[in-house]
Amino acid sequence: MEQLPGHRRRGGTTCFLTTDWILSQLHQDRERDERIYQALRVYGYTLKQVVKVVGLSYSTGSVIAKKVAEAQKSKLKTRTPMDVL
Repeated sequence: MEQLPGHRRRGGTTCFLTTDWILSQLHQDRERDERIYQALRVYGYTLKQVVKVVGLSYSTGSVIAKKVAEAQKSKLKTRTPMDVL
């Protein structure tokens, strides 16, 4: 496990980032992004409602929703008729 240099916080504590932590955060971010998209598209919540609950800015929520929507579109374009069967 690779460890990145520590970052000194106020109060003298040091925070060490590891690659495992970074990868787990990436996985959590993907899940969060997918759930934001589902809340908007599937369940019909407004972006304002979702970002308020999640604790993001409106513009960040908008970027996330757009990114996931584009990923969904690209998945549909790359599917072949055999994928459905």
